[in-house]
Amino acid sequence: MYVVVAAGFIVAVRYAVSADFRQAVYYQYYTRLKHPEIAGGPCGPNCNGYNEFLNQGLLTNTDTLPLFEERKADRMLLTGVIHDFSGKPAADVLLYVFHTDAQGVYPKRAGATGAEALNGYIRGWVKTNADGRYYIYTNMPGAYPEEKTRAHVHCIIKEPDVNVYSLMDFIFPNDPYAEAHETTVPQHLNGGLVKDITQPGDTMKVYQRNIYLGRGVVNYPSKKKGA
Repeated sequence: MYVVVAAGFIVAVRYAVSADFRQAVYYQYYTRLKHPEIAGGPCGPNCNGYNEFLNQGLLTNTDTLPLFEERKADRMLLTGVIHDFSGKPAADVLLYVFHTDAQGVYPKRAGATGAEALNGYIRGWVKTNADGRYYIYTNMPGAYPEEKTRAHVHCIIKEPDVNVYSLMDFIFPNDPYAEAHETTVPQHLNGGLVKDITQPGDTMKVYQRNIYLGRGVVNYPSKKKGA
């Protein structure tokens, strides 16, 4: 009895003094209790951009993002395999990504509407084939101006028969602003830290991230886990 009371007191104190703890409690309530039907929990406005792939024509597993052709500095290739929950390559999965320019700004065209008004125009969509592979040619993003925030690429997933959800951002090795918990989650649990697989003779950096659908995703459908 005393242990339960003491534990409750500790939780109450942490809730009162820690904004991060309150946010974590609210996240659990919002995703697990209020919206148990939504895989990943409500994704927010950043996920809206995945819908705009309908305006991009026929998607393939390869995309070249804006600025890549004109900016030769800091070019990179993001690649990897998207797996289902069991580890098999997953076909027909849509991956939507967006990120800042080298100055850490989400650049927008004049009169930008829809998701571009929020995410900027450095964004792209790929759709996997039977081998689950994806290839995204882009440039290294910058950290937000005047903020100690690691460079990152947002990662939004839409797979067949599951609502759109976000995964941990792509982040890069040796980034001084990356937080410890971001660099220690392995890729098979959907950690976002990419692996540098650049080979001698490559003309740009090549980073690998393998994605595993549903792993670490709250409310992920049980039927998909057994797929």
